[in-house]
Amino acid sequence: MSMPRDRVKILIVIVALAAVVLVIPHTTSFIILLATRALAFSILVMSLDLLLGFTGLASLGQAAYLGIGAYLTAILAARYQVGLGYDFWLVIVSACSAPRPWPRCSGCSRPAPPASIS
Repeated sequence: MSMPRDRVKILIVIVALAAVVLVIPHTTSFIILLATRALAFSILVMSLDLLLGFTGLASLGQAAYLGIGAYLTAILAARYQVGLGYDFWLVIVSACSAPRPWPRCSGCSRPAPPASIS
């Protein structure tokens, strides 16, 4: 009895992620940095595949979120010495809440004026 191809692919991905979870914490900090960047970019690639591959919509929204999150993380690390210790959740909450007021500040959320009927 053979497994369908989709289940084999899913099993390979699960085994690979389990290997990453088990091996990466016991390596050097440079390997941890590379693995973190690879996983962050893989999330970006999966969202781009979902948008362009399945829906056919071209959007730069995911790139904006990645850029805003990276910029906020860099500012917090440089100015306030926020690292990946207990401050990790502060960075996550700040990055998730930072873009929310952005459309309101730029005027994108204003309703269009009503069309005049003449």
